Amino acid sequence: FTLTTAKQLLGFAELAKTYNFAGKTVKLGADIELNEVDNTILQAWKAGTQVPASTWTPIGSATTPFAGTFDGQGYTISGLYLNATTESAGLFGTTVAAAVIKNFKLVDSYMKSTAVNLGIVGSGVLASMENIYTNAVMVSDTRCVAGFAGTLSSNGGTTYFKNCWFDGEVIQTKGSGDTYLAAGFLAQDGNAMMLEFDNCLSSGTVTGVSKVGGFMGWVNNYKAKNAEMFKNCLSVATVTATGSADYCGSYFGQFNTSPYGLTMTKSYGVGSKINGVYRSQDGSYKTAIESNTYIKTRDYLVEADETAIFPALTGETENAWAQDPYWNTSDRGTPILASFAEWWLDRQPTEGVFERIDTSWYDESKTEFTLTKVSEVLGIAQLSNEGKTFAGKTIKLGADIVLNEV
Repeated sequence: FTLTTAKQLLGFAELAKTYNFAGKTVKLGADIELNEVDNTILQAWKAGTQVPASTWTPIGSATTPFAGTFDGQGYTISGLYLNATTESAGLFGTTVAAAVIKNFKLVDSYMKSTAVNLGIVGSGVLASMENIYTNAVMVSDTRCVAGFAGTLSSNGGTTYFKNCWFDGEVIQTKGSGDTYLAAGFLAQDGNAMMLEFDNCLSSGTVTGVSKVGGFMGWVNNYKAKNAEMFKNCLSVATVTATGSADYCGSYFGQFNTSPYGLTMTKSYGVGSKINGVYRSQDGSYKTAIESNTYIKTRDYLVEADETAIFPALTGETENAWAQDPYWNTSDRGTPILASFAEWWLDRQPTEGVFERIDTSWYDESKTEFTLTKVSEVLGIAQLSNEGKTFAGKTIKLGADIVLNEV
């Protein structure tokens, strides 16, 4: 089945109340906007001052979990609004082991829940999530909220996240204690499941109470001795734990997999520690990854400088990662996933990408400059970061400057 309209996508969710789509594939054949949305509207949804005409009902439930394949074929879903009061909510509510969810972007969307388990998938079992980008806002006042999935359990084999990018916002508004989990990808695993993240990027914002991570909140039951859990992954997520700063990390908030270990290969974390609290083989709890011999590290797993990451990531996955010129850290962009690069860059200001920062207008011998382009204005910040004080200089604007469409 191929869906091309908002009504058809809403109809899919309605049918999924009584039919699990086992053995069926549902595809997107066009970009679908469920509600008209811009940044002003999105902020109104977050503030609770506006509710759109179309509200979302998750695909699949505990009584009729989704069992098929959803293939977005690279298309975009936007304007999704969800305000849930029952457990396991998201684009999909509950899924089973055969479910495959792949190939789409979920953008400019808002999901809120007052019950446990919120994400693109609320809870359940999955075969895989592949080639998905999300910048959706996820808000919960209770446990297990994440950009991709709230809680997942074992499918009898390995559940894969492949080529996925969390670029959204996860907000846990209240809660206390150490069971309030929040993450960019998966709040918690369960039932001795095996997980693998391949070529995944976490660049969004996660704010939670405890066990807060750029990828996972709580690695609790991972059961594959010395298996590679992260391959060629990067976290530059902004991660904050309001209840306990110890239970917070760029990859996971708490790691508790004794007596099993895990391996991270060519995977990097920037801006905060890799892990929060972990439980070591002897059962004690510690907070420093440097002393954690039970996390096996290979190649280059450190709190890395951005300039070293791109060539390291592309060493084995040259086609999976692309340079992002917008972030412009030390003359290198932080890597982004290549499969989304063209689309993502098109969403940015339209001035030429590689002319985005222009400092060529500056001449030390001159005292006055007139700037007419976005790239030239951004060059002021670049020159300032390089040590220029502009003492005795005058900088003028010679045109209106639009830094971002707004």
